[in-house]
Amino acid sequence: MNAYARILLIAKPDLHHAPALERAVRLARRSGAALHLVVFDHRATLDVVARLRAEDMRSMREIFLRQRNAWLAEQAEALRAQGLQVTTEAVWSAHAAEAILAQVGACAADLVVKDVEQAPGLPRPLMSALDWQLMRECPVPVMLVRDECQPPRRIVVAADVLAGDGLNDKLLRQAALLAAIDGAELQLAHVFDAMAPSAAPAADALLPPGIYEAMRRTHEEAFAAFAARHGLPAAQRHFLVGPTAPALAHFAAEIGAELLVLGASYRRRPGRIVIGGTTARLLDALPCSVLVVKSDGAAKTLAARIATPPAPPGGDTPWTRAA
Repeated sequence: MNAYARILLIAKPDLHHAPALERAVRLARRSGAALHLVVFDHRATLDVVARLRAEDMRSMREIFLRQRNAWLAEQAEALRAQGLQVTTEAVWSAHAAEAILAQVGACAADLVVKDVEQAPGLPRPLMSALDWQLMRECPVPVMLVRDECQPPRRIVVAADVLAGDGLNDKLLRQAALLAAIDGAELQLAHVFDAMAPSAAPAADALLPPGIYEAMRRTHEEAFAAFAARHGLPAAQRHFLVGPTAPALAHFAAEIGAELLVLGASYRRRPGRIVIGGTTARLLDALPCSVLVVKSDGAAKTLAARIATPPAPPGGDTPWTRAA
């Protein structure tokens, strides 16, 4: 897999430096990728003004975007002095997810980098509604960055080795690319999520002992074959047992992983693709940053939706750009 060509960084609307900015800059510098810095913002109070006088709304919006563009220009100037190829844009939008997805298609990004938001009163950053929507609907890999200042030393790939859609190979390729860029250790993990008969009262055992052992052997053999096919030594293979979300979260914390690479489990529902419940529980429990990668089939479907977005009511553009 080639290095990234274009990285889209979702800058913080409050114009503060943040871990995602540092992470995107480091990736761009080491991979040779172009970097596109974008602020997506909106103020509902200005919408109230718009209902009164449209010309006041346009003036205030221009001032608002001009301030953000000035900050972006400062960042870009400093980064270009370091030899990076940087472009910037400020986008006014009441629908941030739709604007971000449109930007992914417009700038041909092959990676999106964004901070996980720190909500007031919470001990650590948690996924926001915008984060979840991007993980569901963005066709390219999405890296959600928690508080980190150094390059990742350990990257964990969470593989479902019995899945047959090619996603595991894609996950490992993405992780290997990042590991090569950052000089990180690559670790492969698979979780066997079935309750052993000894873990529950005899009357409530979920699987007879013979079936449980046969299933475990199937998973172990598939995991070993997958790891061997990709040339991963025993020291980099981790066969975990237990409920998937806590097992992976505990393992990531135990080895001090800075990044977990996983493919969301998708199932079709009318008109959309949704993230599975196990992935949702895992992302809420993770102590590290995460890279969410979709299968080629899901990515193709989502890219087609970006290319032909539904028209907003009344034909109005739901966002305004200022470069």
